[in-house]
Amino acid sequence: MFRKFDIRIPFLLALNLLYVFIISTVNSELAPYVCLMLPAVFIVAPALFLGFGGMLFVVGVTAFFAEATTPVRTGMTAFVWLLAAFWIHGWRYRFKTLDSLGIMGVSQAANLVIILVFAVFMKGDGAGFMQYALRLGADMLASAAVLAFCAKFTVSLPVSIMGALGLDITVSEGD
Repeated sequence: MFRKFDIRIPFLLALNLLYVFIISTVNSELAPYVCLMLPAVFIVAPALFLGFGGMLFVVGVTAFFAEATTPVRTGMTAFVWLLAAFWIHGWRYRFKTLDSLGIMGVSQAANLVIILVFAVFMKGDGAGFMQYALRLGADMLASAAVLAFCAKFTVSLPVSIMGALGLDITVSEGD
């Protein structure tokens, strides 16, 4: 029964849920000034290290938990995050060395695209266009700055913890 159990799936899911808690807590404190939008933190590691089914599960469940902390349409977050995960998963062989620049580049690209999709499809009715654009710009700049510092960390943390436990975790080759 447990012969095909992949310990990386619950491990990465637990790590993602911890990130949801941390980011939502930080956003609660920063709310009047800026909102950190870091979907790449939840997507890149599962897309690189898991097979297709495990990636779907981890990213999908994480998206629904993250969606619970934000006022967005149900299912929209999961749909957009899974599209980004499919894209990264398809290109994962290019990141076998887990170099900092490559990880930061793919994280920033995924983050930017997801934020822009949300900005287009989820604009609220309350603010005028200029207020919305200014706040969105500030949120995107703050998110990009934070992601520049934490992108490599969020990908290397599971590798380090699993290595300390004596388990090998590398970029997934097959599905």
